[in-house]
Amino acid sequence: MGDKEVILNVNNGLSKRGLFLEIVLMLFRQDKISLGKASELMGMHRM
Repeated sequence: MGDKEVILNVNNGLSKRGLFLEIVLMLFRQDKISLGKASELMGMHRM
């Protein structure tokens, strides 16, 4: 699998929120966003 290859677990029943979370996770795994930004976007941030 190449560095640029992207695989998402997408099926017909995936909600908009579920798809958004999959994309955030994908971006984090590819080092496109930081852990802090990923957790913020996923609603898991702490103050």
